[in-house]
Amino acid sequence: AAAAALVWLATRPPVTPVDEFWAPVFTGPSPVLLSASFVPVWGRERDSDPLSPIRAEDFVKLNDQFVGGGDLIATSRLTAMLARMHRPYRLKVGADAFADLRAGPAVLVGYSYTRWKEISSQMRYFIKDVPDEVGVTDNGKQTEWALPNLPRDRHTTEDYAIVSRVFHPDTHAMLVELAGITQYGTDAASDLVTNSDLLSEAVQSEPGWQHKNLQLVLHVKVISGAPSSPKIVARYFW
Repeated sequence: AAAAALVWLATRPPVTPVDEFWAPVFTGPSPVLLSASFVPVWGRERDSDPLSPIRAEDFVKLNDQFVGGGDLIATSRLTAMLARMHRPYRLKVGADAFADLRAGPAVLVGYSYTRWKEISSQMRYFIKDVPDEVGVTDNGKQTEWALPNLPRDRHTTEDYAIVSRVFHPDTHAMLVELAGITQYGTDAASDLVTNSDLLSEAVQSEPGWQHKNLQLVLHVKVISGAPSSPKIVARYFW
């Protein structure tokens, strides 16, 4: 028995920072809820005359048909990780996920102007996206982590994102949220939480981080339309 135990200890895979980050989420029998939020899009009516001047009334708001490209990449990266770890999960899109947040742990993917802001607005770091204030706030106060000249098409050369892992008081379950100001930040946030090298750099200075709630603020450079590896600009553990 002792020999078998030694062989098992010698051959089992080492515990990685990714394993430690997700361990609190995987406690309990419930599968993980993985959900991306719909992004509102304005679509032009099909019967509009293409030769006539464009009018505001020719467009209709589509609230529940499209998901952001960065959200899609992030969700794909997370499902691949969960499959490798042999962890059961449920995938949902849009507001239907809100009814399931009390059923077990959840991972919410979506950048700042999606519905997830209703849940994250009470945390220390929060992405505020209004015309005169597009950036990460710290307890409601503006910070230097902002994109004051963000164009309307949201093509940018840099972005900021927040990674949160908390036991949420409203849902009474573990909650992970990955949210960028734009889709590039969300993409980079998902890279961080599935990459042990990036995670190790992000949390190595905090003792006992494995068992604490945490928020990480990331800065991301965007090169040729793709996010680079994120840089940690703020950490909060409690």
